[in-house]
Parts: sequence; C-alpha cells; structure tokens
Amino acid sequence: MTGSDVGIRQAEAGDLEAALGLLRRFFSEEGFVETVAGCMQDTLATILDHPDSAVLLATDTGHTIGIATTRIDRNLKFGRCGLVEHLYVLPEWRRRGVAAELLQAASDWSSAQSCRGLLVTFPQQGKEAESLIGYYTRRGFEQVGAHLFARTIELDQG
Repeated sequence: MTGSDVGIRQAEAGDLEAALGLLRRFFSEEGFVETVAGCMQDTLATILDHPDSAVLLATDTGHTIGIATTRIDRNLKFGRCGLVEHLYVLPEWRRRGVAAELLQAASDWSSAQSCRGLLVTFPQQGKEAESLIGYYTRRGFEQVGAHLFARTIELDQG
C-alpha cells in the first residue's frame, strides 16, 4: 500500500505543468510520439476544465507521482461509462498501490458521473502489456479485444 502522505485529487488548471510532465514521461517510456505539435498541452488544458473529464493526480508531500486521465464515454455494452485513457506512476513509486488508488479514484469519479462501467485502454505493444493484462484482470476487468487505430486528418480551412 501507499505511504500515509500519498493522496489522490482531481487536477486543476494550476497543475497543468506537473500533469504534462508525467504524461510526457509516459509517452516517452512507451515510445509514443506527439503527432501534432502542442496538441498534448492544448488538449490537457482543455480537459482540465471540462465537466466530462477528470485528470486525477497522486501526490506525496507536494510532489506529483502519478496520473490518470479519465473521461465519460458511451459504449454499447454499458451505455454511459468512464474511460481511463492514461494511467502512469513514476517508476520509483510503482508496486506500492498508487496505480490501484488512481484506478479506484477513476472508478469513484465515473460512478459519481452516473457511469455504469469503467473501461481502461493501454498500449498492446507496450513494454509491459502482458503484465498490464494480468493487473487489470486481477482488478475485475475483462479483456474485450478492442484495437485502437488512429490517423491524423487535415482540418477543413474553409
């Protein structure tokens, strides 16, 4: 379990830089590239203030040590559901229950938003994909076999 000084809270606008730093580390560790320059910062700034999104931070004595980005989605299986898109904990804080606390906070937030389920997405080809499958299965999630594909599109300037 985590130490007594670890807390989970919803991020605010003043947390933008700390949250962005964690997400950039997450992207770097997983080998992701920011496709559109400035997109991560602009999007994070927007979702910090959006009622259908929650950026949850794990902190210890004033230091941000973990993050979970969660949003409301609609799914044919659950209807309105929470979707955890990014869950990251600094390496030195792993295996101490921080991720589990962030996941519980995402579940609690989703429930408060009248969501009937919680979905989690993570990279299938990531360094720890196999262990993540076991991690989420042990916490009551079932693998639904979805794949996520993306491509950049040009904005209509007309």
